[in-house]
Amino acid sequence: MQALRLDLEGDFNSFRLGRSLQYQRTYMFPPKPTVIGLLGAALGCEDIQLAQLYDTILAGIILRSYEGLARDLWGITKLKAGRGAEHAVVVREMLHRPTYSMYLAPSSGALKLEDIKAAFANPAYPLTLGRSDELIVVRASKIANLESAPKDACYRNTVLPFDYRKHRHALEKVDTSSGIVEIPQVFRLPVAYSYDKTRRRKVARYEVFTHVFGTGVTFKDLRERYGGWRDGSNYFFLC
Repeated sequence: MQALRLDLEGDFNSFRLGRSLQYQRTYMFPPKPTVIGLLGAALGCEDIQLAQLYDTILAGIILRSYEGLARDLWGITKLKAGRGAEHAVVVREMLHRPTYSMYLAPSSGALKLEDIKAAFANPAYPLTLGRSDELIVVRASKIANLESAPKDACYRNTVLPFDYRKHRHALEKVDTSSGIVEIPQVFRLPVAYSYDKTRRRKVARYEVFTHVFGTGVTFKDLRERYGGWRDGSNYFFLC
């Protein structure tokens, strides 16, 4: 299978966890709608045109590195009827200097890999990952020939399109002298949005994902439909 591999680097990027207000934590990986938004910016799509890409583009991602977490303080003012103005401070986590390897593969004939590669070489709009001012740079891009991942593949620093706890698995043995073991985390995340005539969006579909960090995980009984992939030393899923 072929996919476009993009090596991306940001300065400060954030992917806000849902259901948080005053302290806004960040995911370590951009959710799929964020990835599709990045592709839409390269292609020059308006937001309402993104709806057709959610199910026709497969995406995979590897977090290669980051230099730490920063906290951005925002002062906000809320105007409430009969109560005047209320002031609050919002704290937003941000990843400092994250680098990713992102894989994009059309699942239908609507887009060609060569067209997607050309779009990232000369994007229609600024490329952002996170908020509208969180720019990224494409350091390299190439069409990669992916191989099926072996059964004993160890997945780390990537996203799994299922709840890892529901499969027979083993966590990688790591040095615990630092006192830190990064256990995979399971999230229910939006994967597609729909848009009404006023361009107001709402979540069209949720799915469950596992975010795997430095402690890798291997599986004994993954079903065929998940189909892991390999690109060099990178093991990941397209979803």
